Amino acid sequence: QAWTAFFCVAPDPRAGQACRRRLQAMVEFGAQEWLSRRLGALHPHDFDENVHIFCTDTLIPPVAFENCWSVFQVASGDDNEPPSLGLDASEIVAKTSVLVLSDPGCKAQVDSLCQLVQAIDDLGHHDPPPIVWVPHSRGPHSEGGTDTVPAESSNSFSQLLMDTGVDAIVLDEPEGFRLAIAVQSRLHKLAFDTKKLGTMLNQRRERARQAAFLQDGIETTLWSYLRPRIAGSIPPVDRGLPPGLLAHIDGFDVAHLLGRGMFGSVYLIRPGPDRSQQWEDQVLKAVEKEGMTDLTDLGAMKRQVEIMQLISSERWRHPNIIRMYQVYHSPSHMFFRMEFGGFENLFRRLRAREQPTPTTAQQIQQQQRRQQQQQQQQQQQQ
Repeated sequence: QAWTAFFCVAPDPRAGQACRRRLQAMVEFGAQEWLSRRLGALHPHDFDENVHIFCTDTLIPPVAFENCWSVFQVASGDDNEPPSLGLDASEIVAKTSVLVLSDPGCKAQVDSLCQLVQAIDDLGHHDPPPIVWVPHSRGPHSEGGTDTVPAESSNSFSQLLMDTGVDAIVLDEPEGFRLAIAVQSRLHKLAFDTKKLGTMLNQRRERARQAAFLQDGIETTLWSYLRPRIAGSIPPVDRGLPPGLLAHIDGFDVAHLLGRGMFGSVYLIRPGPDRSQQWEDQVLKAVEKEGMTDLTDLGAMKRQVEIMQLISSERWRHPNIIRMYQVYHSPSHMFFRMEFGGFENLFRRLRAREQPTPTTAQQIQQQQRRQQQQQQQQQQQQ
């Protein structure tokens, strides 16, 4: 220790570099000795049948692990070109699990771990092997490495661990068969969670499929079977119209939204290039069919169409009532092309009128009494 301290305080820069090399050698020797203790009595099959182990430090594996061992280190200042995995993509995805030995107290090794996980994710396989991080320091009671993560950045370091993408972490650096059991328990837990998640996803897909099947059945029953039998005034679905809101319809361009109500939305439409300039602006009322699921809704839509057609006919047409020109039926909406009555609606019109005075109310009541008396006289004469 005194000899090491002598080199550490030596004024010669070359002596300082030698000191750092000797310290690094001591660190590597401690990590190598600890690796031999942890894996010396084990075989790769003790972890998994087809496991591969990556190490972010230049450690020599035990003889039994030589065929399933790779060193993965990111050179400092070379973030654009990460090192090769040492295996083909087909070999990586064929593995049943991947273990990564990395020192959590060394920032360079943690960076290498992140790059390794990213490299495996970049393979783009739909079912990559699970990645288990096995922390490996200089020994069971070793302190932080020479390039540790500062304590004040523990929160950011924890976030970094969450962002690495590893599937599981083996804590406390167990050795021997305790390590093998810990790894197997993580892998079994991952397999159980994956199976459970897959079952939940399949159940959700099945429920979504059943809901879509039911929705298609309701739509077919209402608009293909019942419509021509009990609501002939509603036109059939025009498959030439796309679902959703329209940007163009029958030579008109949909300009902007005028307002929304309980039964639909109203848009201003203007004549397009195909229409003559003599055409004036009109409005398009869009009613969604998604909420129409029974005969009551179909009957209400039928009555709305018939009433609008009736008051828009030549016989019952009135200058103070909006006229409907055409009804369009798309896969998702009912559209009514109507006369544009201005930007003011009935509620705003009544609200803007002058409030009636008591004298005005009395005159209205007198007028109503005279009308009732005239009607009674006419009935008596008849």
